[in-house]
Amino acid sequence: MASTVTVRDSVRHKIKRLVALLDTTQGDIVEQAIKLFESKILATKKENIKNRKVKRILEEAEKIVEQDDPEWAETTKIIKSAQIDIDEFVSTSSG
Repeated sequence: MASTVTVRDSVRHKIKRLVALLDTTQGDIVEQAIKLFESKILATKKENIKNRKVKRILEEAEKIVEQDDPEWAETTKIIKSAQIDIDEFVSTSSG
């Protein structure tokens, strides 16, 4: 089911530049941006975990999910290997 989302013009322009640059859809750009944002939040929260046992359990759970869902694992791998954030990418790619 399609839906609409209201965003600032500056964000809309960034999305359109990425669509043209990456030859993909606006939906794909937004989906990847959300995945990237979620991964950064989860990484930050993981860093703040003091209890090593809990951290180890979370890492083991992540490995299990990666084994059970190859698509999620591949997306996670791409996100983890990213060298710059999306704003830096857009600003350097737009000339």
